[in-house]
Amino acid sequence: PPAPTAPHGLDTLRTYGEGFAGRKAELAALDQAWAEGVRIFVLHAQGGAGKTRVVVQWLNQMAADAWRGAGGVFVHSFYSQGSDERRNASSETFFEAALAYFGHAGPALTDPHEKGRTLARLVAGKRGLLVLDGLEPLQHPPAFDQGRLKDPALHALLSALAAGWVGEAEPHGLCLVTSRQPVVELERKASRVVVQQPLDRLDPEAGAELLRQLEVAGPEEELRQASVELRGHAYTLMLLGSYLRDATPDHEIRRRAEIPLLQEDAEHNHHARHLFAAY
Repeated sequence: PPAPTAPHGLDTLRTYGEGFAGRKAELAALDQAWAEGVRIFVLHAQGGAGKTRVVVQWLNQMAADAWRGAGGVFVHSFYSQGSDERRNASSETFFEAALAYFGHAGPALTDPHEKGRTLARLVAGKRGLLVLDGLEPLQHPPAFDQGRLKDPALHALLSALAAGWVGEAEPHGLCLVTSRQPVVELERKASRVVVQQPLDRLDPEAGAELLRQLEVAGPEEELRQASVELRGHAYTLMLLGSYLRDATPDHEIRRRAEIPLLQEDAEHNHHARHLFAAY
């Protein structure tokens, strides 16, 4: 397996477009989680809200600080397995690689509960940082079975990390999860060691800053108003800013009214705008 201090899988995190604004509270919460021994941190929000980008920003900060004592950094994106749900809804590849990375040298584990418990023990023993990006393919939709995990090995991993075990000693590791929904199995365990935090929409000031980073011009009030119109949805704002930068001569925010999609949207009670912002 790789050396404990050599991060694995950083390049699997997918972000689209450019720019990063706001999110100081979320970055501070992640710093606090690492410093204070939180074992599981779940960052959940709708698609396109910027969950993965927050994680990338925080990991960059951690790397700049020599990983702050982490005994290993393992990143896995369930998006990277492809868009087919049947391929996504398996943790086998993840567990095989993660167990090897954190030092499991025994026979291959086949029991899913043993896989989960073993990885939890290894991560905690090395004060590892484990990042699971895009967990929702391994969760049922909220309307079915209350959104519970489909995968018993992941259930065992998160349960073991949340509960700890007899004989464990400081320091603990951290498992950082992103998903479009909370992990319902952890709701009753939320405490000092389990945090589930929604990623809120960008406030108007941060939305305006993101548009500025994308070279959008215009009065500050108009930039903030555009952010409000798009409900502070990070990906939608990035698309708007990129369009104005690349497809208009002056990058002026007031030209957003000329975008064909948004013009047509106004004629249909803004349904397309709302759908786009809710993506």
